[in-house]
Amino acid sequence: MTPGGGESLGALQARGLATIRGLVARHPCEAIAVVAHGGLNKAILLGILGAPFSRYWAIRQDNGAINVLEFDDRGERVRLLNETAHLREGAAAP
Repeated sequence: MTPGGGESLGALQARGLATIRGLVARHPCEAIAVVAHGGLNKAILLGILGAPFSRYWAIRQDNGAINVLEFDDRGERVRLLNETAHLREGAAAP
């Protein structure tokens, strides 16, 4: 699945994962916030989960959603996926 003139999901995923892993390596034991488009988020999530690209449409990424990833000596994990509670009407301010 490659949009006209765009990069493949494999190339998108490789670029996204390399960026995330590079940030984690440069900021060990720190919390890092990264903002990206839903397509890149889904490609990164598939990579962390070890899931095939055929599952791309099985992951939902709402606008403004929060995903939490963990990287440590035990590996890489998805801790939270597509959290949107902060977007709901009447959501408490932090």
